[in-house]
Amino acid sequence: MAKRTAREDGEREVPPQSSSIKRKLFAIFLSVSIVPICLITYLSYDGYSKLIQRHVTATAANLLDHSMSKTIDALDEMANLTQTLAYQPYSPENLSVIDILRRHRSYTENLNDYSLLQSQRDLKFLFGNILYSYRYANGIYLFTASGNSFYYARSDHGLPPGYDPTGAQWYEQTLQHGSYVSGIEPQPFARSQKRSVLFSRLIVDPDTKQPLGVVAIDCNLGLFDSASSAILPQQSAMFMTSLSGELEYAGVNGGVDKLAPAADYRQRLAGQEQGQFWDEDGQYVTIYKTMPDYPWKLVLRVAMAELGSEYMPTRDALITIAATCVLMFGGISYVLSRRVTRPIVNLSRIMKSSKSTDVVLESKFLKGNDEIAALYYEYHAMMLENKAVIKERYENQIITLDAQMQALEAQINSHFLYNTLETMNSIADMEGVLSITVMTKALGDMFRYSIKTESERVRLRDEIAHVTNYLTIQKIRFGDRLDYRIDIDELLQEESILKLILQPLVENAIVHGLEASEERGLLLVTARMDDRSIAIRIEDNGCGMDEEALGKLRRQLEQLPRFTELGRREMGHIGIANIDARIRLYYGASVTPIGVAIDSQRGQGTTVIVHVPRIHSQA
Repeated sequence: MAKRTAREDGEREVPPQSSSIKRKLFAIFLSVSIVPICLITYLSYDGYSKLIQRHVTATAANLLDHSMSKTIDALDEMANLTQTLAYQPYSPENLSVIDILRRHRSYTENLNDYSLLQSQRDLKFLFGNILYSYRYANGIYLFTASGNSFYYARSDHGLPPGYDPTGAQWYEQTLQHGSYVSGIEPQPFARSQKRSVLFSRLIVDPDTKQPLGVVAIDCNLGLFDSASSAILPQQSAMFMTSLSGELEYAGVNGGVDKLAPAADYRQRLAGQEQGQFWDEDGQYVTIYKTMPDYPWKLVLRVAMAELGSEYMPTRDALITIAATCVLMFGGISYVLSRRVTRPIVNLSRIMKSSKSTDVVLESKFLKGNDEIAALYYEYHAMMLENKAVIKERYENQIITLDAQMQALEAQINSHFLYNTLETMNSIADMEGVLSITVMTKALGDMFRYSIKTESERVRLRDEIAHVTNYLTIQKIRFGDRLDYRIDIDELLQEESILKLILQPLVENAIVHGLEASEERGLLLVTARMDDRSIAIRIEDNGCGMDEEALGKLRRQLEQLPRFTELGRREMGHIGIANIDARIRLYYGASVTPIGVAIDSQRGQGTTVIVHVPRIHSQA
């Protein structure tokens, strides 16, 4: 085939390509040397960031040591308190706990109520002073070797009646090792189930070396508040874990929400006595140490941005200098590449915002002799072709479809309201206020439903409710002459269908089928569905249609919707053709089966089947 020229096709001849834009852009890339600047900036930034990390790590280690010291001091203080209160006199008679326990050991066989009361008074004085001095102490408990128990505790921390510590883990550990410190957990003998720490110690008679009893102090988690004074609340947060890495306490300074532990901290802490690690994004550093003589690890989590803020200005200055150099070379690149890139930028703006080809024709870049001029010519031809397609195939059709849909819905709504109001006027003359009230309610629900504009599609349940309101009005009108039954599966009622397509068909069944029949009318509405479509049947036992009328109506339904008949409706069976047109316009003709099908016999009634495709999303 001979090659056709642009002149033979009636087009303007494209200028010859004497120079390549690819070579021009290649020359610009060679003239711009920002890679060394970017590399130097990256190395400097990386080195300085590592310096900041080392500073933050060192600072965090100091904070952890300080917090560790304060925490251990608080724990040691409570552990030592269990020992000192056994020997130091506190009672009004200058008795110590050992003196009181000796009394019980001496009178084990015939201990009377007075002795118990006296011991309770002496210990209450002693324990009360301790609780007053230590706000985080929940209660002090004394279990004698003779089986008696005494305690002084805050509310909800008293001993259950008849509590016997024998066999309890903490008690047996105390008897075996002489002292015991529990984990952070609810204590078995305290009425309150709040988590706390228990310190217990075996009291031994210094003269006879015989065990006299066990003293225990239950402390709430305020015991660890002293550690919060050693850290910076806005920059760091303190946590306590078990030796295996399980989180025990996370409320030291209230920063748990902001500085929560990393997701994998348990694996990193398990099996290690101390260490440190950074999060993947480098925003937080976590440092941990195991407490000597106690079953916990202290974990400090520090925010990099907050603690290293003093180094940020220098790093920002480094970035600023690098950015300035990049901008300077960018300016040079802009000047060098303006002649080449400006036409391309101009064309891209035209392609994004222009609604007319006049801008392309008036552009000075059409006079070039390279690939840019060819782009302008090709884009101009494409704009002309696209505008013709949009105008001829889409714009007119969209406008016409919108007008047709509005006209069809207006026909249905106005026809129904006219008939309903006429019915209400007739009933008002014949019946009392109750029937008018029922009809008014149903009419109001129907009117509100018909003017809803949220979506063209609704649930089948809502459409059936609209039909039920209509049938309620007609039932009042016809009385015993009309019966109806709606039988639709509950799951099927959640399917989505086009709005206002069933009520006009039900209205046709009553007006043209049942109203003219002398027999008692029965209207049946059922539905079924498969994977692709929904079929809704409306059956009546009215007068039906003869073959001629049925054939005429079927021919009307077979015709494609015509846009030249907007607002027009034919006499007889008002709504059927409109409903069929709305369904076909909305869902498209490619889906089958679709639309309205009708079957009728004279004297046998009429059956109308509405087919709509299933849409697997709620309207």
